[in-house]
Amino acid sequence: MSHQRRTPKELRRLSDTELICLARRHREAFGELYRRYRARVEAFVLRLTNGDKELARDITQETFLRAFRVFHRYRPKTDFLYWLFAIARNLAVSRFRRVRRTVPLEEALAHTHALHTAAPPTLEVERAWFLQRLAAAIRLLRPRERAVVREHYLYGKPLARIAQEWGVSENAVKLLLSRTRRKVRHLLNL
Repeated sequence: MSHQRRTPKELRRLSDTELICLARRHREAFGELYRRYRARVEAFVLRLTNGDKELARDITQETFLRAFRVFHRYRPKTDFLYWLFAIARNLAVSRFRRVRRTVPLEEALAHTHALHTAAPPTLEVERAWFLQRLAAAIRLLRPRERAVVREHYLYGKPLARIAQEWGVSENAVKLLLSRTRRKVRHLLNL
């Protein structure tokens, strides 16, 4: 790849892989990565912040600043978007912890009931992060594996009914589901 500067139009034509390689040497390439991924990262952070648009914008900006500063640590074997999600998640968790430590005592006492009935923000962040990872793992499954997960867990169908609809034995469906669960656990590093 050439070491000369690229025009914005040329950068837009590059694949993500080419941009990532180029971004190690040229800020303009990282700017194009920002343009491509900002909206997805902000949507992810918006869910983590329960719809707080201002906070989501702040954390998104902070995510890309942090990513730029530590870009030398990025390893291409990790999906770039999920690397950004990990940075965003960590920043959101840190922000929630800071906010939680600085709440005045009067305000904390006034919201005691709400605090006991709602999940702590860090748990919500963790849950959202896990669901993002789970969705990504499921997208990596073969069509038949995705189908058995969808039919059994999403639609709540018993294994016998799935077997009947698919024209296979119930044991075949049990085996497929067992192997699929193992595969998902492996993909999630659990």
